[in-house]
Amino acid sequence: MKLKGLVFLAGFCLTSSAVPLTAGAAMSYPVAEVPAVEDFTSLGQQSHQQRLPILLVFSAEDCDYCHLLEEEFLKPLMINAAYDDRVIIRRVMIDSPVDFTDFNGKRISVDTFRRNHKVKVTPTVVFVGHDGQPLGPRLIGINTVDFYGYYLENAIQESLLKVRAN
Repeated sequence: MKLKGLVFLAGFCLTSSAVPLTAGAAMSYPVAEVPAVEDFTSLGQQSHQQRLPILLVFSAEDCDYCHLLEEEFLKPLMINAAYDDRVIIRRVMIDSPVDFTDFNGKRISVDTFRRNHKVKVTPTVVFVGHDGQPLGPRLIGINTVDFYGYYLENAIQESLLKVRAN
């Protein structure tokens, strides 16, 4: 009887969604998605009206660190109401064949936009103002997950202060 109880308990723990199966597994936030950029002209207008910096994350589909960045840092920011009036977050997929409208209202390829912002690796986080000009330090790659949130928060705060100072 005790053996059956232990088998049941072990089976419950392995199948329960409340118990993570792997240590350090990324949390999933299905309700939050980091929107892809479609039109920088309207995004720039939104940034200007709300007096917010734009956080651009340059990602690639096959980049595991990009997925980690989204799941562990950006999606939680997207669902945290405290960030609604601090930053606008958008994703630029560097392996996308789709062109979009840049801050000057012209059609531009993702590759040209990436080169203009001197992005060579993914993930790279760049903060820009309503005019597309860089505001502060860029975050290239993820060195350590433990400290990345600190660096990201500092970069958001520095960019917000620059936008609000003008």
